[in-house]
Amino acid sequence: MRAYNELDLNVKMIKDRIEISVEVPGLNRDDIDIMVFGNLFRIVAKYPEFTDNDRFLLKEIRRNGTVEREFRLDQPVDTGKISAELKGDGILRITLPLTREEKKIINIREV
Repeated sequence: MRAYNELDLNVKMIKDRIEISVEVPGLNRDDIDIMVFGNLFRIVAKYPEFTDNDRFLLKEIRRNGTVEREFRLDQPVDTGKISAELKGDGILRITLPLTREEKKIINIREV
């Protein structure tokens, strides 16, 4: 069961990239922050607070306030080529191109 304060998302590995689909209905791009730090992916969405002073609210089911998701990526990504697209269906699509992790061999000097 997911927590109420987490975003619903799917993560797919497709050959040379990771694709993430996030449900953000009712939000626009200014309400969403996407961050990648090394192999840590983080998304934060700010839902508006709903108020209706004329009526007594029996139950509130919609999200409000800040919700986020954070997880580690299994593969290194090219942060300079990450793209995100938000369409009218309320699904944010994020593409993280994979990059090859450069291995550096360290020569040991004998002294």
